[in-house]
Amino acid sequence: MKYVMYIFVNKSLGMSAGKMAVQVGHAVVYALDISTLDVVHEWRNNMQIKVVLEAKDETELKQIESELGNVGILTREVHDAGLTEIAPDSFTALAVQIVDKEKHKETFREYKTYKG
Repeated sequence: MKYVMYIFVNKSLGMSAGKMAVQVGHAVVYALDISTLDVVHEWRNNMQIKVVLEAKDETELKQIESELGNVGILTREVHDAGLTEIAPDSFTALAVQIVDKEKHKETFREYKTYKG
């Protein structure tokens, strides 16, 4: 199996590259927390593939969260404290549990890779 970690980023916030990197970092930690230990172990030993995808805004993030939940995929929201460049409690990213890429190919096919 080829495991992959997907992270969705809220494009509407206009985060700087550094801010986005920090939010993705939070999401990676959350994704590890919601993934099973055996899957995390396999993922760590096989390239640690991470894919950052885009969501146009908070509404789309919520929609994605719901869609993934409907097929049994765990997610966790990342919210910012608002200490630097965006408003407090902004929904910046969505962490997704590590999944088998082949098993969930159709689930993630429609989403676009984040391009900044």
